[in-house]
Amino acid sequence: HEFSAPIAIVYEYAHPAEYLFLGFGSVAGPALVGPHLLTVWVWLVLRQLQSLDDHSGYDFWWQPSHWFPFYAGSVHHDYHHRFYSGNYASWFTYLDRILGTDKQYLRWRDKARNKGA
Repeated sequence: HEFSAPIAIVYEYAHPAEYLFLGFGSVAGPALVGPHLLTVWVWLVLRQLQSLDDHSGYDFWWQPSHWFPFYAGSVHHDYHHRFYSGNYASWFTYLDRILGTDKQYLRWRDKARNKGA
């Protein structure tokens, strides 16, 4: 996490240890289940698109975060890069809620919404 303001072009830039840790999560499921090769490729493409979206810095109405309540999106992930605290889940944000790692983000988001209103 060298970049505090992520942009899509650098979403693949990471420390080798981060690649091992996060990459394991992307390939462990398919490796355990043993799906068809096409299914693995579709899964990996979707993961790449998700990373691009998370690091885009944009919040358009058509992005997945507005359609799927458990998907974090770029605003959620930008907070993670800005403060390097909380918002660890990119897909299953309920885990951040259950574990309490989104409390600071929720306070920050509410304050920003109230300030803008």
